[in-house]
Amino acid sequence: MTGKDSPSSGLSRSFSALTQGDVKSARDLNPYSIQIFLFFTFQLIFRLLTFLLMKKSFSWINIYILADITLSILFFLLVFKPLIIFTLELFKKFIVN
Repeated sequence: MTGKDSPSSGLSRSFSALTQGDVKSARDLNPYSIQIFLFFTFQLIFRLLTFLLMKKSFSWINIYILADITLSILFFLLVFKPLIIFTLELFKKFIVN
């Protein structure tokens, strides 16, 4: 519809290649896949760490949660920026015009 490839094209195959350790194929299939895969990996680690800290009644939990939310939002926007921009351009082209 746009004449451009979507930033999400090949993402599933790329994730599959990453789980098999084939970084070169993953990058060839989708240049954004590694950063997106790392985003989800870090999110998993953050959730596990949060669970462990909450279970131990960590005294700085409120500050940790606020930092986690802030960093997660910033990291999300950075990683998914190409897809967000592509989607907004589609919206502008097909809905607004």
